Amino acid sequence: VRACIAAENPENPLGETAGAAMVQLTAKAHGRALLIIGDSRPVKDLLKSFGGRWNGTASGWMFPGSKHKEVVDGLRQALHNVCDSFAAGAEAADAGSSSAKTTGAAAAVAEPPAKKAKKVAAAGADDGLEGDHWNLPLSEVNDKRRISVLKFGGEPAVDLREWFGDAGDLKPGKKGIMLKKQEWEALKKAMPAIDAELEKLGA
Repeated sequence: VRACIAAENPENPLGETAGAAMVQLTAKAHGRALLIIGDSRPVKDLLKSFGGRWNGTASGWMFPGSKHKEVVDGLRQALHNVCDSFAAGAEAADAGSSSAKTTGAAAAVAEPPAKKAKKVAAAGADDGLEGDHWNLPLSEVNDKRRISVLKFGGEPAVDLREWFGDAGDLKPGKKGIMLKKQEWEALKKAMPAIDAELEKLGA
């Protein structure tokens, strides 16, 4: 809702006449601040006296929202036309802020499925495992790279994975690969070809 009011008094409180000094201005909300835009050059000293600061990005004079009535009334008393749409803009800003807070609170209470899935994946290879399982380090140099034989989802599998933690309290991490039994058998069959390629590379 805009309130565009033209001054009707022949003289302002400072004794200035309306004919030479009257300018057309608009008061609008900029977030929760008050922004005065329009042909403000003739009244820049008056706007400064109200505590305004020029904002080049917004191309207007910025005031705290709490000074809205003082600034608009002062400009009108000085015989300037002010189209006031501040109230509607401020209400919209408050509504947007409240909506953002509500959305943030709801997001904190109920995580999106994608986030939950990511957390489950990061929990480690133990999720879904059945009972204890055999595991062995792949080398004596690094005992945190281990191979395990286990059951996952009721199916036997071979797991190659990075583990984490201190010695004696190692736990499987999220970096690794789990092979179903048929995939492991396929890998074993490919071993001669893999060894041959390694020899070509001088390994």
